[in-house]
Amino acid sequence: MKIQKTLFVAILFMFSLQVFAVEPACSRPTELNCDYYQNCVESYLSCGSGGYALGYGRFYCQRFLDTNYTTYVGDQWRDATLLCLQRELSLFLYFTPYRTKTCPIIKKYAYETHANCYVRPEQGRPELSICYLPPADVLLTTQNLKAVDILRWGGLKQMAQVARLCLDLLNHTKAMGPTLEEQKVLWQSILDKDKQQ
Repeated sequence: MKIQKTLFVAILFMFSLQVFAVEPACSRPTELNCDYYQNCVESYLSCGSGGYALGYGRFYCQRFLDTNYTTYVGDQWRDATLLCLQRELSLFLYFTPYRTKTCPIIKKYAYETHANCYVRPEQGRPELSICYLPPADVLLTTQNLKAVDILRWGGLKQMAQVARLCLDLLNHTKAMGPTLEEQKVLWQSILDKDKQQ
C-alpha cells in the first residue's frame, strides 16, 4: 500500500512538472490565435496535414476569423467559440495524463467538443450561442464548411447535434418572443434535413 501511494505521488509530481513546463498559451489559452493548432496541438503529437490540428482545426479557425458576421454578437460568438474549442482541446491534451493520445483519439475528442462549444462557448454569457444568432449568421457559419469536410468529419451528425441542443435550449427559454420562435423553426428545419439524409 505504501509503495502504491509513493508511486502515485511520483506520477502526480511528474505530471505537474510536465504541465507547468508547457507554454501557458498551450495549456491555458486565453487569447484567440489560430497558430495554437500548429504550435500546441501538432507540436504535442504530429499528425500531419491530414490530422485534426492542421487539416481541420487551424484551417477552420482561420476561415471563421476571416468571416465578418452580420451582427456584433455574431462576431463575439465566433471568437468565444473558437477559444472554447482550443480550451477544450488543451484540457484533454495537458490535463488528462491517464488518457491515451493518438491522432485518431485527438480528432475524435476535439470533434466531440464542437457542438457544446457552438451552443455554450463561454460560461457566464448564455446569450453567446449559435442558437440565438440571426439566421443570416447561422447561414454564414454553415457556408464556411466545405462539403467534403461535412461528410468526411461527420459534419451532418454534428449539425444534428447542434440543432437538438438548440431546440432543447429554446424550448426551455421562458420568454418566447417572435425571434425565438423563428430560431426554433430554423433549428427544427436543420434537424429535419438531417433525418432525411
